Parts: sequence; C-alpha cells; structure tokens
Amino acid sequence: MAIRKFEYMHGAVLTKLMRNDRPVALRLVETNQQECWSLYRVNVDINLMVKYATSHRQSGRGRTWTFILSAKQREYLAATERVWLALVCGATDLDDAETAVALLEPKEANLLLATGTTPNVSIRMASGKQLRVTINGYAELVVPRNRLETWEVPGS
Repeated sequence: MAIRKFEYMHGAVLTKLMRNDRPVALRLVETNQQECWSLYRVNVDINLMVKYATSHRQSGRGRTWTFILSAKQREYLAATERVWLALVCGATDLDDAETAVALLEPKEANLLLATGTTPNVSIRMASGKQLRVTINGYAELVVPRNRLETWEVPGS
C-alpha cells in the first residue's frame, strides 16, 4: 500500500512530538479519509488536531500557506476543550528545508471560531523570523517556529 501525503505530513508532527525528552502517550482518535483530517489524544486529556498544506505562495515577504477548516473541524474545536492545532506548512519536495509546523495553543485555535465564518488561515514564514498566522486577513499571531519541539505537554 502506498504512503499517502497526509501520512507524511502527520508523521512530521508526531515524530517531533515523540522525540520530546519526556514520555508521551499518543493515541489516534479519528481519521476520516474523505476529509484527510486526524485527531490524536496526547497523554490523558490533550487533543491534537493536525492539518497540512503542501502548496504555498512565494513573495518578497516569504512563503505563505493557506488552511481552511471544514465545518466538522470547526464543530469539534467549538465543542472540545484543550485542542491544540498543528498546521503543517509542507512542500511537495520532501527535502525542501523551507517548511515548518505552526502549533496553535487552545486559546489561539479558538480564535478561528471567533470570526463566525469559515476561517481562512494563512501562515507566512520569512527567513529567520517567527511564523505569522493570519485569520481571515485580521488577527495576526506570532508563533515560534520551535513551539512543537519545546512544547511542555501537560501530563508528561
């Protein structure tokens, strides 16, 4: 069986998470192959939703990836506490070094719901700078590139 793109992209997040110095328990909660979204339970009470994009726009300000959350994903974020959202800014070339993971904390992920519409999330990565997350062209969050690697996972 071939390895699917979402398995590569999710693997990037899970590998970084599992290489943490502290033990982490991980369990797959749900995968819907038609929507290619997955939810993982980390330790006892942390939910981790992973989304990815492999195409980006290049400009003088860096690379920008766009993510759109489905209605089911928005419903889940609204109904569930403590959801961390890992947005994988990938590339079709697996050797491309200009990639990153934007890990949004629950309070940041909940900002996606505050717009009242289908959130359009853009992540801009400029050389040597932190990730810039924009929601529907408004609220800009600054997310450290290494947040996933330095994440103190509750319950670890």
